[in-house]
Amino acid sequence: MSTTTTSSVGITRTGLRARVTGVPVVLTGMIALATIVQFLAALPRASATYLPDEYLYTQLARSLGNGDGSTVLGQTASLPAMLEPLMIAALWTGDDAITSMHMTQALHSLLMAVAAVPVYLIARQLRLSTGAALVCSLISLVAPGLTYAGYLTADAVGYLLALVAIHAGVRAIARPTAGAQAWFLATAGLATFARLQYATLFVAFVVAVLVVERFRPLKALSRFRVVAAVLGLGTVVGAIVGSQALGRYGAVTDFGVSLGTIDWTVRTTAFLLAATGVALAAPALAWALPQLVRSGDRARTAFAALTLTLLGTLVAAAAMVSADTGSERFLERYLLIAFPLVAVGFFCWIDQQRPGRAIVVAAGAVVIIAAARVPVTGDLVGQGSADSPTLHAISRFGGMIGLVEASLAAALITTACAVLALGAAFSRRVPAAALVVPSVLVLGVVSAGAHAADLRGSERAFDNAFTTSATWVEDAKPGPTLLVQTPQSNPYIAMVTTIFNPSIVRAEGLGTRYVIPLDGLGTDPVSLGKDGVLRERNGSPVADSVLFATGGSSFVFAKRDRTVADKLFTLVVPRGDELRVSAYAAGARSNNSIAPEGWLTAYPGAGGTCNRATLKLTIPLGVPPTVLEFRDGSGKRWRKRIVTGKFTSVSVDSTATASSTLWFEAKQLGTIQGTVSGGGPGGRIITNVATGHLFAQPTNCGN
Repeated sequence: MSTTTTSSVGITRTGLRARVTGVPVVLTGMIALATIVQFLAALPRASATYLPDEYLYTQLARSLGNGDGSTVLGQTASLPAMLEPLMIAALWTGDDAITSMHMTQALHSLLMAVAAVPVYLIARQLRLSTGAALVCSLISLVAPGLTYAGYLTADAVGYLLALVAIHAGVRAIARPTAGAQAWFLATAGLATFARLQYATLFVAFVVAVLVVERFRPLKALSRFRVVAAVLGLGTVVGAIVGSQALGRYGAVTDFGVSLGTIDWTVRTTAFLLAATGVALAAPALAWALPQLVRSGDRARTAFAALTLTLLGTLVAAAAMVSADTGSERFLERYLLIAFPLVAVGFFCWIDQQRPGRAIVVAAGAVVIIAAARVPVTGDLVGQGSADSPTLHAISRFGGMIGLVEASLAAALITTACAVLALGAAFSRRVPAAALVVPSVLVLGVVSAGAHAADLRGSERAFDNAFTTSATWVEDAKPGPTLLVQTPQSNPYIAMVTTIFNPSIVRAEGLGTRYVIPLDGLGTDPVSLGKDGVLRERNGSPVADSVLFATGGSSFVFAKRDRTVADKLFTLVVPRGDELRVSAYAAGARSNNSIAPEGWLTAYPGAGGTCNRATLKLTIPLGVPPTVLEFRDGSGKRWRKRIVTGKFTSVSVDSTATASSTLWFEAKQLGTIQGTVSGGGPGGRIITNVATGHLFAQPTNCGN
């Protein structure tokens, strides 16, 4: 009796241990923990920073959720990758944009964490051990790219779906049933519908099929009829529709191969090898390349060909964008899926007895030489790190210890990892853990640094756009509000403000001269008539509340209207049937600097009274003079020299029935000159620092 009881207890304990340590439980725990960590890391994000993408996706989601179709501020928007707005539309139907943002971040955190599942399945499809597959999943969860879980972009859903499609592609090539092919087409189509860059999945699949079938196209067609039929039909439709199907991304059809593209292809490849952990990446490459010419396991050959082609085309696409758009930066955002794929390739290299020693040596040498000769210091300033969580993290460390020191530390760590790869290639006594553990630790530290840098960047973006609250327009309860984009004003600040204030339902320019456009800006600009009343294009007074962008232009509003001002905007809620302006200075910026060109206008009062508009100018201490040339309505010209320590006033008076304007143009700019840190002699800053303050006061007509 006692023997039976002991045996039962032993079986029960063994079963419980198996359940607790089983793969589903471990994966679920990893996903849950990663979701919570990523969400908590993203939660303090103060503002959107990745523009115009975050603006577009939220505006489209809001319009779809409210039943207004695919529009941005009422204007039809053409975006081919609409999965993200459709998916989050229900989250953006309310008036609380902050809550909508946090719900979106929670969803994105879950989606990027769930990507551990297809990574595990890919590894098991290639007959890797359970432990190796779980480590690959772990790497997918600590990669720096998971910073995008906090962004209002499509990167999270694209990351998940692309990995699902890769698993589906490997499975379909290994066993090309009609169902497997259809599943690949569906998942790759969804990934493309989320992020257009993943259209390269179809190209990679075709190349992988040809490699596996040893470049026998007829045999490939006979086995992959479903894929061939769908891709053939898609090619015909694409040829008929042309670049129109790409919407706002139609310009990519004009991209081409240039010396700049070749340069950025090499640089992006070196950056990618280093960012994904050269200790893992070099061996993964050494395993994958020989698979293209060796007959063997269909699944492994398919994975190698699919991955190499996919990452190769994404690197080329990133290089073209970087070179042809003049952005000149490492677009790691295009290559987030590389991190777990490299891990899978590394464990295949270990499993197949570490082949391709020469390739490991070559890849390691390239990275070591690049780290020594091309420091990343210059990529850490300005927009250089905007699309790379890895560089973003290094720039954050640079803020603590210095950019040069952070660049040197990154080079030393990269070199050390490359040496580890070389050691493992030459000696099997170097265990896999000696490469995996340091790589995971480095990725984890970089991921933490990327989150810290992102939070710091979002705080700066908030401080640049707002004084105390991102929802200040909404808090004023203005009702439907028209955003008026004025000359010289920053469109990105307008985008951020619009994200957090759903009362802004429309946008128009104040005229068209010097107005910098943004998505959703209407084609019927408003204007200030001779009487100072803000009017629609058809001449009728604007009836809604109006949010004036004052970053590049200054206004004095009629006192009877309710106004609420923030750092770069003034909200005007008319108390009557019209909104009236007393004075307007285009080019008198919110930071009090003066644009090289602009104008000053005085408008009459509502009761037939006259107003005087005055622009008061001076120069800060130690700055050379600014010379402005003025021109009035009669064509008369004169110049004023603005000097330090003295205020110079320029005025213009309206008549009782019409406005009067003075135009100005800078003939000599008071400037401050300096250099950008790490930018070399070409990084000069030249800023017009003439300061201008706008005033308006009633005056006797005719005086």
